[in-house]
Amino acid sequence: MALNNTWTQYPYPNVTGLYDSMKYANVVTSDTFGLGILLSIFMVFFMIFKRWGDDVAFVSASFITFIFAAILRAANMVGDQWLVLLALMVGVSVFVLYRRNS
Repeated sequence: MALNNTWTQYPYPNVTGLYDSMKYANVVTSDTFGLGILLSIFMVFFMIFKRWGDDVAFVSASFITFIFAAILRAANMVGDQWLVLLALMVGVSVFVLYRRNS
């Protein structure tokens, strides 16, 4: 029943490509799909870089997630607030890492 309502609310019912699929998933999940992608990217890259320490892993994962957030923002998959939050997260974590190493 809910799927029929979603199809009527979605402006482009022809979901054929990757972008259309992601846009449809974002509409169905009320704009939380892009945020879920960013959270997943952050966790994966944090685990990848964890071998160099938690602080380096946090900075690296934040920066890579910020790059993906900029791409998703250009595609209107996430809002401006998430891009700004990630930019602040990168800035603060780089500052803390610099202060610890000096």
